[in-house]
Amino acid sequence: MIKNRYIVFFSIFVLIISVLYFIGFPLRELTANDMESIIIAGDENFPPFEFIDDEGQYRGFNIDIMTAIGLEMGVNIVLVPMIWDDAVEALKKGEVDAIQGMVKSAEREKLFSFSQPTKDYEEAIFVHYDTMYITDINDLAGVTVVFQRGDIATRILKKHTEILPVFVDTQADAIELLLDGGAEAFIGNRLSGLYTAQKNNVIDMIKIVGEPFKDLVYGPAILKESEDIYEILNEGMIKIKKSGLHGKIYKTWFGETFRHDEMVRRRYITIALISVGSLAVVILIAAWINRRLSKLVKKRTSKLVEVNQKLEAQQIETHKLAYYNSVTGLANREMLVKKLHSKINFFGDEEQNFAILFLDIDKFKNINSTMGREVGDKLLVAVSERIKTTLVWSAFVANFDADNFVVICEKIKKEADYASVASKLLKSMGEAFVIDNYEIHITISIGVAVFPCGSNNPQDLIKRSEIAKLHAKNLGGNRHCVYNENMEKYEWKNLALVEGLRTALENDEFRLYYQPKIDLSTGKIIGMEALLRWYHPELGKIPPDEFIPIAEETGLIIPIGNWVIKSACNQTKKWHDAGFKSLHVAVNVSPRQFQGYDIEKTVEEVLEESKLEAKFLVLEITETIVVDSVNSANNTLDALKKLGVSISIDDFGSGYSNFSRLNEMPIDEIKIDKSIVQAAENSSDARVIVDVILMMAKKLNMLVTAEGVETVDQREYLKEKQCNHMQGYLFSPPVTVEKFGEILKKETI
Repeated sequence: MIKNRYIVFFSIFVLIISVLYFIGFPLRELTANDMESIIIAGDENFPPFEFIDDEGQYRGFNIDIMTAIGLEMGVNIVLVPMIWDDAVEALKKGEVDAIQGMVKSAEREKLFSFSQPTKDYEEAIFVHYDTMYITDINDLAGVTVVFQRGDIATRILKKHTEILPVFVDTQADAIELLLDGGAEAFIGNRLSGLYTAQKNNVIDMIKIVGEPFKDLVYGPAILKESEDIYEILNEGMIKIKKSGLHGKIYKTWFGETFRHDEMVRRRYITIALISVGSLAVVILIAAWINRRLSKLVKKRTSKLVEVNQKLEAQQIETHKLAYYNSVTGLANREMLVKKLHSKINFFGDEEQNFAILFLDIDKFKNINSTMGREVGDKLLVAVSERIKTTLVWSAFVANFDADNFVVICEKIKKEADYASVASKLLKSMGEAFVIDNYEIHITISIGVAVFPCGSNNPQDLIKRSEIAKLHAKNLGGNRHCVYNENMEKYEWKNLALVEGLRTALENDEFRLYYQPKIDLSTGKIIGMEALLRWYHPELGKIPPDEFIPIAEETGLIIPIGNWVIKSACNQTKKWHDAGFKSLHVAVNVSPRQFQGYDIEKTVEEVLEESKLEAKFLVLEITETIVVDSVNSANNTLDALKKLGVSISIDDFGSGYSNFSRLNEMPIDEIKIDKSIVQAAENSSDARVIVDVILMMAKKLNMLVTAEGVETVDQREYLKEKQCNHMQGYLFSPPVTVEKFGEILKKETI
């Protein structure tokens, strides 16, 4: 009876083995000892292709590919992780049979045979996310670039000898060196670089520039004389590709790692269950395993897609920030320069193939000043859309900066071509824009420069179109002008001022001068007005009435004005600490700076940083702000008053004086314009104006300061009228910080 049972069990076991053999279940995976062994080397730190993880396991895409080939071909593949250079050397010496992943090249094919490739190999240029001057391989001349030792990417150095190379052992070291500032760029495998950056949580700190290099293939490399090894690996690669296993491993690994050990564990469990079950149960369990594996692959593929989408989104966002204007969505200055480089290289020395039109909205600052920045930004968007609509043919449009746009017009053969385009744009912009129920009418000035016009440099081309634009504006605007050399003689200074202002802050070219404010009743200095001066490195001292309007028009007055507030507060706090604790400082605020640019936030941050008490800061605004925008001005003034600063109206009486509105606004001081003060000495009409201002100010409990006091008679007259404070050359002109410090040591002047 017992023998019969053994016979039955033995028969069932033989039947199971036979069925499994015929359905292809890879039991030979469990009997590696009887397989032929192949020793294959690989890089120990090249994730996600091959790497040693934190637990000391050798894992990666190539590892799973080699394991799959071993199972398919019935051979025992032994994988040996090494430093890459050591792996290559070991193969050359015959210490290993193959390298599991190497890029094919003509030089390497002299030494090694390459089986069916594992995949295409893409290299990329990685830079820090805020690097703007590197856009492709041609920008790397004289640049420090990091490479992984022995990587195929180093072949680039043969062609681009001007690159300054630095070598490290791993991709992780390369990215770390890039982010630490030890190199300006890194060239290496695209997928490995992204994987390493994502794993180390620095993906937001790098970006890829230019197009990836895709002319390479990647796969196992075998010594020329090892033909049998070549046949095994080559046939195995073909089989796993044909079966679809290669594709599953690829999809799985470039997301969450494919875990071969998990698959083997499941198979061991299945075999244990099969040994005590029946053939039907075996088939059901096999089907169940297949379904689970399919779901696992699907799940991991989904995660891979999610990660890839995130990477792509981050790359797109980085590129968008680097090359597109945040308000209009158009290409910015950096992208314009790249595009012009491309056009110039394409057209070469051919005559008049394209032109650029430099568009500027006339008096755009007035719109921001009177209607606020939000309306101004919406107008810029509307203008950009109308430009694109007007130019129905495919034209490249860039938002150069603020209210400046540049259009690249191709196929320009004669003057009538670009004149026609300019006329269409002028006519189109003449139609009213409706923004937030406002009907806004604008005009534009257009400058035209036709390539080559004496230079193959994009910056020169832009500069010449801008010179032509300035010429059009100086002729009254609402017209176009074509660049010629004669223009440059007349407009170069204006352009030099525009270009100089763009870098003046970072080059530390601005200085603050201080003019004392005197208490008429005591003769003592009670404060000072901070006045901006610009020392251009080539043009020398530039008068404020020359550069301030340009700063207003270009929008550069915003950062410049913020610098003035910060510098004045810091210096005043120093004088307080030196013992002059009652001094207050007055700072001029431009209409563009005041309207819509969160000036209250800027002032709050400056006061907190400088530790100056708010009551010692006076912000001087113009009369036009009071007249043109009462409601919005009141909101901003209320916010500033809550901070504790004082508000003064500068140059009062010179423009649209509206006494009734002063009562509606939180004003602390009125400064009588110097033209009225100086006229009062000889004009009865001017004296009447002074009398009215003083009477009104007293009634509204406001202080009055007289500007431009230059004679003793003017001082005595104002003192008699009980004016509170004075400024003027009678006491002191605006002086440097050092000179003002000397003046402070005197109790009276």
